[in-house]
Amino acid sequence: MSRANPVPEMATGGLIGRVGNSAAFPIGSNQQPITMPATGRLYLGINDDVVADNSGAFSVSVRR
Repeated sequence: MSRANPVPEMATGGLIGRVGNSAAFPIGSNQQPITMPATGRLYLGINDDVVADNSGAFSVSVRR
């Protein structure tokens, strides 16, 4: 965990989301439905403050 990460309370490298300009929220390995905090475009990313050294992939399923 790092205070510089977008979601400081979550481990570095975890899957996070953000809707529009809202705050980032943890997703991680959650397999349950997540209610979005706002309407708008969903952005997915990695909980890390330095993404240039990252590698790998996540598989994500989004249903409306």
